[in-house]
Amino acid sequence: MLYRVQGAVLGLLGAGSVVEAWRITQEAREAANFDAIGPDRYLMGLGLLMAVIGLWMARRPPVADQFGSLPAQRSVGATFYITVGLTAALALALPYIGFAPASFLFLTIMFRQFGEWSWVRSAAASAVTAAVFYIMFIWLADLPLPHGELLF
Repeated sequence: MLYRVQGAVLGLLGAGSVVEAWRITQEAREAANFDAIGPDRYLMGLGLLMAVIGLWMARRPPVADQFGSLPAQRSVGATFYITVGLTAALALALPYIGFAPASFLFLTIMFRQFGEWSWVRSAAASAVTAAVFYIMFIWLADLPLPHGELLF
């Protein structure tokens, strides 16, 4: 049942993103000099993707293994609180240390905690992921992400 609730929440968040993107389009698109894919279009595209995936998750049957039983679900209490705490720490650290270092630290801890990888493997995967984010968002999309006051 939990997967249905998670899917519904993701679908609602996606729908909210689409509504907010539409509001930005109505208010700023005519007066602004956005390129063909501006900030409103990113938000709308991601919102649609979230809504579709959320609806799919809410409607799909539970996944059963080869013997027909449902997989055991871990307690979501600690996982939820760790994820919310690390996400809050990421948001607080962004203005001070910048996007790339904050993403690297966040992903390293998340990969270590939930992937049960070694610190070296977690750091390596985080470095690659943070580099891909940097290239996609800062170089290619030219998005103004925080540079940080302390480091960069």
